[in-house]
Amino acid sequence: MTTKFSNKFKTKTDSELLEIVETPGSYQKEAVLTAIYELESREISNDVNTNSKSKIQSQIELGNQNIKSTIRNESLLDLPSTISNSSKIIYLSAALGIINPILVNLLTHINNFSNPINLLIILTSSGTLAFFGFQINLGKKWSRDVFTILFGLGLLAFPFVITDTFRLNPIIGILSLLQAVLQGYAVLLLFKSSSRSWYKKQKLNKKTTPQQRTEVKTN
Repeated sequence: MTTKFSNKFKTKTDSELLEIVETPGSYQKEAVLTAIYELESREISNDVNTNSKSKIQSQIELGNQNIKSTIRNESLLDLPSTISNSSKIIYLSAALGIINPILVNLLTHINNFSNPINLLIILTSSGTLAFFGFQINLGKKWSRDVFTILFGLGLLAFPFVITDTFRLNPIIGILSLLQAVLQGYAVLLLFKSSSRSWYKKQKLNKKTTPQQRTEVKTN
């Protein structure tokens, strides 16, 4: 195991390392663990050191998990309104994806729900939108990027689809147009300056280790 203390502790004497191990409350846990490993490499080991190593490893792992959980919760609390509102708009768009086929059944001769394949497509598309809305509300940058790409691809075919939709029924055409506008507005919110700044902040946080986020006593 290599830590930030490894090189420094190689120059310490056995008695200095034993002092660190025997007074763990005065040192950072990672420092104590490094001292134990250094003593083991010198074939100076006992049951006390072995038990201390297992205990400290568990504490470090638990501490890192708590720090990551705290950072994740703080990130969600810090989520800008542009991202949370974008998520809500995507949820609304997903709801329209269910309402529109129902209106098609009521206002036209087409029965979308009689065909299992059509029903599966409707549920899958709306469920996918809801999934992206959920992930975006969790602050997942990948969901923003994938959603934007899918929206862009759908936009290419939209002029051809919307024409046929209006011919089918003006009300259905308006709702389809509204759904596209909502998704476009959601993308716009995700790329506003406050959203971009927040995503950059999260990227920097990921590059920072839990130890770097906390101030601990070192010797």
